[in-house]
Amino acid sequence: MGRTGLLTNRLLGSAQDASPDETGIRDKLIVALDFPSQNDALDLVHNLGDTVSIYKVGMELAYNPEAGFTFIRELINEHNKDVFLDLKILDIPTTVSRAVKQLCNLGVRFLTIHSDRPAVKAAVEARNDADEQRPTKIFCVTVLTSIDELEWRELGWNKSIEETVGIRTRHAIENGADGVICSGHEIEAARSAANLISQNRNGILIATPGIRLEDDDNYDQKRVMLPEDAIRKGADHIIVGRPITQDRDPRMKAKAILDRIASALPAREAGLAIKSLDKRAEPQPRGAGLRLSV
Repeated sequence: MGRTGLLTNRLLGSAQDASPDETGIRDKLIVALDFPSQNDALDLVHNLGDTVSIYKVGMELAYNPEAGFTFIRELINEHNKDVFLDLKILDIPTTVSRAVKQLCNLGVRFLTIHSDRPAVKAAVEARNDADEQRPTKIFCVTVLTSIDELEWRELGWNKSIEETVGIRTRHAIENGADGVICSGHEIEAARSAANLISQNRNGILIATPGIRLEDDDNYDQKRVMLPEDAIRKGADHIIVGRPITQDRDPRMKAKAILDRIASALPAREAGLAIKSLDKRAEPQPRGAGLRLSV
């Protein structure tokens, strides 16, 4: 058995026995609980056990009148899971601010906002004002993975999806967001946009949906990618729904994806290190770094 297989076999055991590196690998996988009911979602959570530590809760489950936010609290407090709350919030800044303040009280680890600059700014400010031990990370939706280039142009946009993701990533960083959501095909555009912003000292997190293995159905996703390819390109998290939730053995499917994540990490870190060195080697504008006394 290879190193990655041994590692993910350990991940199928107790989370308390996992090393920091193993926990880091586990945290790169976010499983989408796209179910109509709390019972269906909990069945999967119990099935996956300690294999998965982060779950995405979207509109279908969050808006269920019999589950909703009560289920999110249960997932966090009783099952010790982190929640990626994917509501893609967009409204006028005041409404966004008030909504985010309420949602931060749930204790979710991630919250998604559409990448409208006033909305992002309002969300970040509301998050910063919230009384949280671990602040919620604000992630901006760039372009949905269910849209391809032709549909994007038909909607009236005069820039490509890749260019748009770069622009929206820059706006997200400038307004204080922690991360962006984009398909694997735009990861490099998002990273490039982040590297161009001098104040972006801590980088930006990237979460990538539309993840499929070779034999998986794409369903309604148009811009898809293998998990290992997304990790190599620089994704910090990959979001996987139906390929795991509709598999006959979700636990083993999650394990297979974790194997691929583990195998791709060395190449990812090496690639990001090279790009960082290339960035440092670029010629600086004349006068850059000078401090003027006034």
